[in-house]
Amino acid sequence: NTSKAADPALLKGITTCTLVAPYDPATIQMPGQAAPEIAEAYLVDFLEYCEKEGISNLIFVRFPHRNAVTHSAAVSQVEEVLARYGHSLLNLEERIDDIGLDFDRDFFNDEHLNIYGMEKMTAYFGNFLASNVLDAPIQQSSANAKHWDECVNAFEVFRAYAYDRTEEGIEAWPGEEPYEIAQIENWLNQS
Repeated sequence: NTSKAADPALLKGITTCTLVAPYDPATIQMPGQAAPEIAEAYLVDFLEYCEKEGISNLIFVRFPHRNAVTHSAAVSQVEEVLARYGHSLLNLEERIDDIGLDFDRDFFNDEHLNIYGMEKMTAYFGNFLASNVLDAPIQQSSANAKHWDECVNAFEVFRAYAYDRTEEGIEAWPGEEPYEIAQIENWLNQS
């Protein structure tokens, strides 16, 4: 039974590339040092909208990249804008060791985590949210808990597929799109 685009998102939008890119600091491309003015204008517009609407419990996060140092000027620029509006940036590039990321195994390119890195990052960020943001565990309805269990089961199949492809060195882009789900289901039926 192949999923359709209108079905509930069991994978919650997850996608990855099943590669492990070797880490070579000499090949990291140097981006521009500052964010474009339009990017800052969009951020300011969003912050002013939130302020006007009374939305104050915001978390801004910079997720890990292997080329963190090359983005320091743009990240600093974002931090300065956020500070003007009373917010801060959780810069996870400063917590690579705490997360346990391995530059030689956990990225499929210099900008993106693969399945191994995604799992480490998700565990770290989930613990951060539970410890620093949530006041108490969230109580779910039985229907919501049942749906969550379905999502966990779907992720377990996704994880097995992504691990298999990554370990075999087969490039794939598994995710929620129907053709990708069909590939995963085909793999599952052959396993």
